[in-house]
Amino acid sequence: MSELVCENCGAKITWGEFKYSVSSMKKALCQSCQRKFREEHYPKKLAELLNKELGQEKLTNKGSA
Repeated sequence: MSELVCENCGAKITWGEFKYSVSSMKKALCQSCQRKFREEHYPKKLAELLNKELGQEKLTNKGSA
């Protein structure tokens, strides 16, 4: 099996990260790029909730209301 990599940044990703991101975001993304994707595609409050629920560091868009 070939190495799994993030489609955005090229970082190595696990099988779990691959399965989750492809099923929910339709792209193979590392955890960092998943957070960025959520913040770009979901309303701010929802992105914050998802990041918190997934136990990931919250990244907020600077300057966004």
